[in-house]
Amino acid sequence: MREVFFFSSLHWLQQRMDSLSTRRFLRYAEYGLLVLIIGLIALFFLNRVQEVHRNAERMAIMGEINALRGGTITLLHPPEENTAEDLRAMNPVQLLETPPENYIGLIRNPREREIPPGSWYFFPDRGVLVYRARFAHDFPFTNEPTRRLRFTIEPKRKANLVPEQRVLACGPHICLTAQ
Repeated sequence: MREVFFFSSLHWLQQRMDSLSTRRFLRYAEYGLLVLIIGLIALFFLNRVQEVHRNAERMAIMGEINALRGGTITLLHPPEENTAEDLRAMNPVQLLETPPENYIGLIRNPREREIPPGSWYFFPDRGVLVYRARFAHDFPFTNEPTRRLRFTIEPKRKANLVPEQRVLACGPHICLTAQ
């Protein structure tokens, strides 16, 4: 009888241990599921934050482009001694009351890795104002989403002659174009 009691106690103890290991496994499974759910929520929010940053950058770019367009239209009297080449080499930032906040200035030899994303700079050899974006954006004047926007000032009579340029605004003497 004592042996029967011992074996029944052993059987009960084995069932109890199985129950504890099952509970422990379920507890770890719940923790794992909780971590997975928290990770998915964090991933969703990070994706949303990136989308908000992309939209904010796009709106800031559009604000600067609209300011450049307004400056182009309101420039009534460009210096008369300027030739077409002088106008083409003109920095479009000169049309603004204040340069963009993240304007670096003139860069004669721009290298991709040296220009921080989100920066404006002027490349005087080509007469191009460039914005290096953090995200690829699609604008009506670009053929595809791009991270680099280029703007030039052209004489009004020559603005439509270059097929890869799109005219964004024209004043009495000059046009703002995007390449």
